[in-house]
Amino acid sequence: TAAALYDQVLETDPDDVEALTYRGWTLALSTRSMEDSTDVTDALKSSIDSLGRAVELDPEYPDAHCFLGIIQIRFLQSPSSAVPFLERCLDENPPADVRTLVEPLLDEARSAS
Repeated sequence: TAAALYDQVLETDPDDVEALTYRGWTLALSTRSMEDSTDVTDALKSSIDSLGRAVELDPEYPDAHCFLGIIQIRFLQSPSSAVPFLERCLDENPPADVRTLVEPLLDEARSAS
């Protein structure tokens, strides 16, 4: 799996922010094909832990904030929890395609909060 490839990178460099970020995101995405709720819960926890570590190491890296916000609103149905992550994502000037995705999510999260 993609997450396993990122795990290999992290064995060599456990503080690789990009590997932590994209490991976290691929774990979250993998839950869409899981049927067992315990597996989903475990994968999302691991995903959030990985993304949280990336934020600790590099608070200015937008991708980790973006993914944490998306997980909060789309995977955990917690729009109020998504708002600060999505705001920080946009504050860190993500690529245009990410901005285009995140701006309407932030509007949705704010209106649902």
